[in-house]
Amino acid sequence: PKTTTILLLLSLLTFATSTPPSGSLSMVATAAGQASRNVTAFESKVYALCKQIPKGKVSTYGSMAKALGCGAPRAVGQALRRNPFAPEVPCHRVVAADRKLGGFFGETGAGSSALQRKRKILEEEGVRFEDGKVAKESVFDASLAAGKGGGRSVITKRKRG
Repeated sequence: PKTTTILLLLSLLTFATSTPPSGSLSMVATAAGQASRNVTAFESKVYALCKQIPKGKVSTYGSMAKALGCGAPRAVGQALRRNPFAPEVPCHRVVAADRKLGGFFGETGAGSSALQRKRKILEEEGVRFEDGKVAKESVFDASLAAGKGGGRSVITKRKRG
């Protein structure tokens, strides 16, 4: 809906004006057969955080968004969808909040060949599954990788009254 789109745009604008983390990935990516495009500052932050997810673990789009101080898990998902650095940036290690696989290579849906491939890669890395979802013990808290304070926004709510 409109509200989601507006939140996504605001989150992207916030991060587009900030500087990427030190040691970030190259700011130019080239996809096979396509013109190069600049990777945004927000995408660089997402990719840097994603690289911190250990093998055998996954994080969620929401956990990553929270660790980055961004309230838009879909923005994280869109950045990972455009990830030009796979497998160096292991976007396959990010799943939905309900621990289902989410998307992979721009595909969603339980029966998609891309999601079957994502599950196979995760299982080969040691991620455990139960009842069609990632097992709780295989979930990594992205705020641990984001550093002290989890990279959360410093904006606080005022108390009324």
